[in-house]
Amino acid sequence: MSILLYRRPDYVAKLDGPMDAADYQKNIERSRKAIPIELCFENVVSNRAMPPCSLHDFMGYLLYVCRDAENLQFYLWFQDYQRRFYALPQTQQNLSPPWNEETLLQTGGPLVADTGPRLSDKTLDQAVKYKISFEENDLANSFIDERPAVSGPVDQAYAQSGLKWKSLTETLRSHSHPNFIRWSMANGNTPRIIFGRVLGTLNIIFGFLISFLLLFSPKPRWWRIFAALTWFLGFAFLLAGSNGICLVLYVTKDRHLRPWEQFSSSELSIPSSKSGKSKKYYGSDEESDQYTLGGSDTYSMSLDSKSSLRKTGGRFAVEAFGTANSYGHEVWVEKYRAKMMIRKIFDTRVWVQNEHLRIMQDKVSLQSVLWSLIVTIPLTVLFTALPRGHGY
Repeated sequence: MSILLYRRPDYVAKLDGPMDAADYQKNIERSRKAIPIELCFENVVSNRAMPPCSLHDFMGYLLYVCRDAENLQFYLWFQDYQRRFYALPQTQQNLSPPWNEETLLQTGGPLVADTGPRLSDKTLDQAVKYKISFEENDLANSFIDERPAVSGPVDQAYAQSGLKWKSLTETLRSHSHPNFIRWSMANGNTPRIIFGRVLGTLNIIFGFLISFLLLFSPKPRWWRIFAALTWFLGFAFLLAGSNGICLVLYVTKDRHLRPWEQFSSSELSIPSSKSGKSKKYYGSDEESDQYTLGGSDTYSMSLDSKSSLRKTGGRFAVEAFGTANSYGHEVWVEKYRAKMMIRKIFDTRVWVQNEHLRIMQDKVSLQSVLWSLIVTIPLTVLFTALPRGHGY
């Protein structure tokens, strides 16, 4: 019975204002029930989840789908900053003590929780300017309550209180991450899912057409049972499609490649930094582990961040507080837009590597088949029991 009532992770709408503790806790509890522990936020951001739920995929979802990658970019930058800080000798760490009540009394600034290493004025100045530049481009998911007028050096105490680290992580955990897992469950692109739902609807209509034609014909009533096949397939495709699942791709355990994943590095131009500074890549270790994803077409994906990020034109190469996250200029946009619709429907496929995501897809697909069976059986019995109409 539980499989019939299974629900994939609910879509979490973005709030207009800051998220309070009650909303955060409610979203967290809801996502824990629907998302396996193996696909939790910590495993995703630490790149311990297999595609299509890796950190690389999470960044792609926020960048290209939500257009809301700034929180994750800052989160990864700050994690990298902490890693580098604690890798320093203790004598150098002591030069930058954490903020606490004693620091408050000495500086007269606002009280900030002792959460880790103290950032330099230059780094904080970059951070606030980075945030403001994204707001000007309407691309930021705000984790600063208000944008102040910044005309000179940024006061360290203000920046520490302005960067709502807790609010940022809560937004990632309770909003971005559940929506990403929900989106990752879809194994087909939008044209394929729409095609499947239209196909399901046509099968249902065709089933009713067969039933009514046989109902008013002199043929024996048992012939009407043949309509059950089209009803069963139609309802199954329609219900699965409503959850983003294409049953054909599900049977083969494949998924469609995202548009930005479909073109090799030789086909894409990697944008260079206007400032001439080297780009900072966040992800796994320096060593590259290559995996070949099977399917109708082979696609080599590297778990190493530098290799895999270059495959998408370097758009996941996060230059610390660099340019805005726009992607309209990228080559894949025009290439994918120029694709014929029939090619999009039957697009490049790869194997779904993440077994825990496949289990979630199993539940949705099995649920669709069972509900289709539950609806088909009464319809078939009803039309078979009706007397012949002798309409022609």
